[in-house]
Amino acid sequence: MTPDAALCCVSSEKMESTARLFHESVAALAQERPDAIAIASEKQTLTYRELDRAATRLAHFLRKQGVTPEARVAVCLGQSHELVVAFLGILKSRGTYLPMDPALPDKRLRFMLEDGGAVAVLTDASSTHRIPPGLSTFALEPDLKLLTGESDQTLQCEPGRDSVAYAIYTSGSTGLPKAVLMDLVCEWSAEWWAAASSKPRTA
Repeated sequence: MTPDAALCCVSSEKMESTARLFHESVAALAQERPDAIAIASEKQTLTYRELDRAATRLAHFLRKQGVTPEARVAVCLGQSHELVVAFLGILKSRGTYLPMDPALPDKRLRFMLEDGGAVAVLTDASSTHRIPPGLSTFALEPDLKLLTGESDQTLQCEPGRDSVAYAIYTSGSTGLPKAVLMDLVCEWSAEWWAAASSKPRTA
């Protein structure tokens, strides 16, 4: 799943034309409109404050697992609030988001993990068996119990504007799939965020 599919689950508030990065935009909304709904699904809703805190806790968790700047963290999740938390948390940890569509065959997922150099995988309990042994794999359950006890204090060193935000693979229709790297400034400015949607969406 590409990042825009996940981000369209997040409501976009009117924002001034600044060069805020995506995670900075969410953090700002957590301060300005903490109780406004950021993500809504059939089972759960998250406010901006809850979304930002969950992402920060995940960032602390990933740091503890050894995720270093621009280390690739694969995410194999369907469209859900966990997917958005995962993306934001990876950004805050300074890692690089490597999205993997759960609908892909196991062979393709294994290729992406190996070729992409993933150091960890975030998925759900039903998909952990699809990840090759030896790779750090963590299940983000619906209630995010994995993050219980983690700090929600802002990390001391957040990603720079030229940090790689994500690595997305081509279809491979003309050969082997190739990873395309996108940096934060290129893809996650506040202008893109504001243009992503004009009203709240549901996951």
